[in-house]
Amino acid sequence: MLVSLFASTPAFYQKLSLAAHALVPAEMAAGHGMTVFDLGQPSLAAEFDCVARLVAGLPVEPLAVTGLGTGGPGFVIVDPSDFRDPLRMMFSGSLLMLTVVIFAGLSALRMFLHRHYGAPLQALVDSINAFSDDPSVASPIADELLRSREFVAAARALETLQRNTLLALRQRERLADIGEAVAKINHDIRNVLSSATLVADTILASEDPRVRRMAPHIVRSLEQSVALC
Repeated sequence: MLVSLFASTPAFYQKLSLAAHALVPAEMAAGHGMTVFDLGQPSLAAEFDCVARLVAGLPVEPLAVTGLGTGGPGFVIVDPSDFRDPLRMMFSGSLLMLTVVIFAGLSALRMFLHRHYGAPLQALVDSINAFSDDPSVASPIADELLRSREFVAAARALETLQRNTLLALRQRERLADIGEAVAKINHDIRNVLSSATLVADTILASEDPRVRRMAPHIVRSLEQSVALC
C-alpha cells in the first residue's frame, strides 16, 4: 500500500530510476538506520505507521525498499519526506470525498425515512385530529398513507372508524328526531285527554241517573290514559 501511494507521484519514479543503477545488498539496509520494506513480504502495520507519521508531520526514517533487482537482491533508498505533501493532499482528498459520500448517504436516508415514515405518520396524526375536531365529517385518506405498506392498515382502520362513527351519529340523530316527534304527539294526546277529563267531570254532575252511573268509568279510563302519557 505504501509503495503504491509513493508510486502515485512522479518523484517516486525519478528516485527509482536513479537508484536502479546503484542497488546495495539487502543486508546493509539495517545498518544504515533505515526502515526496511520487503516487497516480497510486505508489512501492513509498518506501512500504516509510516503513512500516519507522514500525514501527522512526525519525523520518518528513510525507507529501504528491498526486492529483486537486476543484480540480485537489493534495495532502493527513498526519503519519505519528499512525499509528505502529496500524501497529505491525497489524504485530504480522500477525507473530503468520504465526507461528501457520508453526507449524501445521510441525506438520502433522511429523505427515505421522511417519505416512508415521517410524512405518512404526520398525515395520520392530522387526519385523526381533524376527525376528532368534527366527527360529523370524514377526513379523506391522505395519499402519503398509501405510499407505505406499513401505514395502509392504519389508513383502512381509520377509514372504518370514521364510517362507523358517522353511521352511529346518523342513527342518533334519527332517534333524536323520533323522540322529539313522540314527545310532541304525547303532549297533544295529554291535552286532548285533559279536555276529555274536564268534560267527564261535567258529566258526573248530570241529573240523569244512568249517565251518573257510567261517568265514573269514563273518568277512570281517562285518568289512566293521562297517566300512561
